[in-house]
Amino acid sequence: MSLQEKATLWHSQLTSYDDLTNLELEAALLEQLQGLAHSLSLPDTCLAEDTRRWRAMSAYQKSVRRHDIDTALRSGCALFRYDASLLLWRMSVIMLEDVGLANPLLGALGLVLLGHHNTVGDGICLQWAMQLTLIAASGPNDRTLDHATILARQDPGLAPFRELCRAMVIDRPSTLVEIYRDAAEPLAHRVIAGLGLTGILDSSQRNESHVNRNNLATYLSMIEEMDLPRIIKFIAAKGAELCISSHPCLLPLVWRAAIEEPLSVQEGNVAAAPMIAGLPSVVFDMHVPEGREAIAIFTDECTDLLRLLENYSREERNKLIGVTLFNNEGGDVLRMSLTYPTGSTLLKLSQAAHLSGYNMTRLQDQRELSDIVMRNIAVLDDLRKKVCAPCKHASLI
Repeated sequence: MSLQEKATLWHSQLTSYDDLTNLELEAALLEQLQGLAHSLSLPDTCLAEDTRRWRAMSAYQKSVRRHDIDTALRSGCALFRYDASLLLWRMSVIMLEDVGLANPLLGALGLVLLGHHNTVGDGICLQWAMQLTLIAASGPNDRTLDHATILARQDPGLAPFRELCRAMVIDRPSTLVEIYRDAAEPLAHRVIAGLGLTGILDSSQRNESHVNRNNLATYLSMIEEMDLPRIIKFIAAKGAELCISSHPCLLPLVWRAAIEEPLSVQEGNVAAAPMIAGLPSVVFDMHVPEGREAIAIFTDECTDLLRLLENYSREERNKLIGVTLFNNEGGDVLRMSLTYPTGSTLLKLSQAAHLSGYNMTRLQDQRELSDIVMRNIAVLDDLRKKVCAPCKHASLI
């Protein structure tokens, strides 16, 4: 089955749940999870017991994004051994953040599993989680939802509107409701309004819990009235209850923007990452100490990078290169063709989000930075090997 056929299948399956209530849908999804768990053999080896949590989390997310099924299963099992709840939470976020619109059903299944961990038990949870991981690592990804969130949270041009929304959260939430519902508003504005309504615009609002509860109730009521597949409404409601990520809350808005344009999925190839200390090199990024050390040396030794980033501090240069590596090696740039759905509005949104993440003012600077880093990736991998040489606990057992 081609990716286009898979995408069409997943898209059509969403509407099959439209006649169910949320409780009925949750029961149906639990039954679907039970049907998944019969044939998967878990790997005989996983990451060593003393592998650091962030290294396991980095390996898990990167391998799902790069379709590295073996590493995804091994790192997922390792994360489960470290903390079962941490794996289930991280998995639910990855299903929404990385798989996203390519297969919203996985997001719903991930949230159901997260919510039923205590009643199902660790052994069954691990089987179900690894089945979902296998499906996620085997199919197309779409990070549009994540890009929309990044844009709304970080884009400098939206700062005045963010400040306005912060004031509205307490004083005029009804105005936020109008912005959230108005299809004429730019998507970024509606996303910020959604962040405000759900009480996650920034951490300072957590002290206004009574306001947040009222806003959340209003938000969920609005979602229920919107013309959306039941499963999208379910993700928004269940995610607001269980998941500290903003992705489930914003899915309805981004979904509406997505379905306004033609669906398209194309095949794309991702080169296998070289192994370092028993793990793919992509694991050693800015989220783990060995990766940060290698990036810092790389930044100081690469003259092309110093030329391009001469106006940035050393700390800023390291961060820019770290973000570049995260996007390239994680799959965003290497597998841009695996996007579902594509379309001019969402493509522009994606590019704007990347720009805000880089904190660079010109798209051509971002592309040049990416080109320089990837041209010198072999040099960086050599540095990673040297930095990781003493790390016996990073290997597979």
